[in-house]
Amino acid sequence: MLAVVGPDGSGKTSVADAVARALPAPVQRLHHRPQILPAKTNYEGRVVTEPHADPPYGRSASLGKVLYLYCDWIVGWFLHIRPLRAKGGHVVIERSWWDVVVDQRRYRLDSPPALLRGLGRLLPRPDVTVVMTGTPSVLYARKPELPLPELARQIQAWSTLPASHVRPLYVDSDAPLPEALATLERQLRSRGWPIGPLRD
Repeated sequence: MLAVVGPDGSGKTSVADAVARALPAPVQRLHHRPQILPAKTNYEGRVVTEPHADPPYGRSASLGKVLYLYCDWIVGWFLHIRPLRAKGGHVVIERSWWDVVVDQRRYRLDSPPALLRGLGRLLPRPDVTVVMTGTPSVLYARKPELPLPELARQIQAWSTLPASHVRPLYVDSDAPLPEALATLERQLRSRGWPIGPLRD
């Protein structure tokens, strides 16, 4: 299981798609969570272009949503992810649970960070988490959806997550995408991943 994470504008979708294409089948490509449980939010339009526009839910509603997302991860692990891995397959997920920890506001949550981190530690660990990092001004120029201070905060937050559970592999997204993919390809191969050439 490989996760691709990072702030907006860092190229997560392009990298996750490239990795999914380069791995031997079967490959399951996920966004944020397994989605065994139905999603209420339609991730398009204003939700994408202004991810922090809507106010957070109250504490009780936030707790309910956290438990809902967590249940989806647990059920999805046992029904889909673990059986696929047992068959020699790969799962490539964009964002993952830890995106909830770093960017609560995107999910309209107002929950204790310690709770989110604690739940994350109880989930099965990804084999590697590709953390797309970069310079806030460069990311903002690509995708001006979040202000520069928030981009800087998220970059810092991704560097402080528990390495033993996240298993991070950092990629500089300031570089052109082909260069970043070539770097990632070398790093994954050095870790024993059966990865083919990564192409945009």
